[in-house]
Amino acid sequence: MKETFIWRVYSQPPSVEYQATTRSAAFGDGYSQEAPDGLNNEKQIWQLELWGHRDIDKIGSAKAFLRLRRRLGESFLWTPPDEPQGLYRCTKLSAVDELEGYLRLSCTFEQTFQP
Repeated sequence: MKETFIWRVYSQPPSVEYQATTRSAAFGDGYSQEAPDGLNNEKQIWQLELWGHRDIDKIGSAKAFLRLRRRLGESFLWTPPDEPQGLYRCTKLSAVDELEGYLRLSCTFEQTFQP
């Protein structure tokens, strides 16, 4: 069973990019034809910034979760704002330690369609 990313302490609203995948064929007279590539031809790429106290808001646990999943290359379940739950991978993660135990995480979640 996949683990679920549950932290929702956003310092700003998450933003999404919808990326379409198509196949194209070019013909000699300059004509080209495009069609969707496969069943899952659109994926979501989310930019998130989480902020909170390492212990009180459990941001330290979120950082550990994302670092472990990135190292193992595993996807996890996450429910984006106004979207259904899906499988995602954390493809980029950076952390800034702030004063008095606060931590800011910037991460990129990319939708995936296999474990």
